[in-house]
Amino acid sequence: FADKIRLKLSEKADAVIFYWEKGKEEISKYTNKTGHFFVAPNTIDTTKLLDIKRKFDVSGKEILKLELDVKEKFHFIYIGRLVKEKDVDTLIKAYSQLEKEFNDCRLSIIGDGPEFEKLKLLSDSLNIRNIHFLGEIIDDEITGKWIYISDAFVLPGRLGNSVVQSFCFATPVISQDKKFTHCEGIVYLKNGVNGFLVEDGNITELKDKMKKIISDAQLSSSLKYNAFETALNDCSIEKMIEGYEEAINFAIKK
Repeated sequence: FADKIRLKLSEKADAVIFYWEKGKEEISKYTNKTGHFFVAPNTIDTTKLLDIKRKFDVSGKEILKLELDVKEKFHFIYIGRLVKEKDVDTLIKAYSQLEKEFNDCRLSIIGDGPEFEKLKLLSDSLNIRNIHFLGEIIDDEITGKWIYISDAFVLPGRLGNSVVQSFCFATPVISQDKKFTHCEGIVYLKNGVNGFLVEDGNITELKDKMKKIISDAQLSSSLKYNAFETALNDCSIEKMIEGYEEAINFAIKK
């Protein structure tokens, strides 16, 4: 019923703004009136994050790892709410497999939520050695350091603007290919280009992609480069504003 109301409102509006192309495509299936549909790709303040990254570039990854007391060669990060739809349990299970093959790696989990204790119990039951629950951190510079030193940002569940945040620090993203539950952040993730999408629920494939990144230096370098280029070229506030301006100008002329 709510969807029908939104559809009717979109047909009567002078212009409709979607956060991503898929949203526009889905609504377009149910109406012939689409000439007033526009896309303003959702993003965050990339300028601020890119400035922080430039500061980190001066220090370098190894100095920041010392500052954060990360001794392991390879590092994976998760940042977000610890809720069911984020599938953090899938990440922990995949990482437990990876740790059996690589001693010199670490998983850091930043965030809080109703799943916190359950996830800690899961990691204990799997006898994971190098997993660290760091709690909630909301400071962009501190979370930026953790992303910057990481080989990949792994978020198996619902993707939002964490993708943009990660790309600003030249860190690729690994997630699962969920057909209907991802948010607009998924539009920036290109499988095999700036990160990976694995089969939903396939823990072994998730582990294999994490392993692939830390086993292939050339691939890792390419993913990092492309992630950063995506942040520079596709995720700016200016791109989002363009979408709003197009919609506003269309409505005014109309």
